Amino acid sequence: HTGLTTFVGQNVGAGNFERAKKGHWTTVVMSIIICCIVSVLLYIFTGPLLGMFNLSGESLARGQAQMHYLAFVLWLLGTLFISYGILQGSGDVVAPTIGSMVSLVFRVIFAYLFVQYTSWGWKSVYIVHPISTVMACCITFGRYFSMKWMKKAVVSQPAETARLQPSED
Repeated sequence: HTGLTTFVGQNVGAGNFERAKKGHWTTVVMSIIICCIVSVLLYIFTGPLLGMFNLSGESLARGQAQMHYLAFVLWLLGTLFISYGILQGSGDVVAPTIGSMVSLVFRVIFAYLFVQYTSWGWKSVYIVHPISTVMACCITFGRYFSMKWMKKAVVSQPAETARLQPSED
């Protein structure tokens, strides 16, 4: 995310939007591949991983449930953070901020409501997380595909480099 933000900022500053977009999609593909591999390992080795924290009983069961839910949406979280990176790198920080806030507010409110009014109980917290992530993705992906981020650059035109001329003293 941070590397992509810098990469995008440099390319947007230079007016090279196509390179910024190519870097974005390359990073998305790499992230999805890595996240899918990590997700499978996380799902398979949840018990031993949580065992490092000396959990047992109900704590272990809830930890395993959370890891199993997380394993299915890890790729989506990776993609979301990468989308934040391209927008932030271009100087368009409003959409990622709104996406994060919507995700957080939705997660808190609906986790509470689902715990109170459904039979899901404590699993509501884990069920709401992927839904709130999808909401944030809709906001940031919508902004990315609108291409408006290309007009939000901090530097709208490449700066001309000044030629250093020896002084004639």
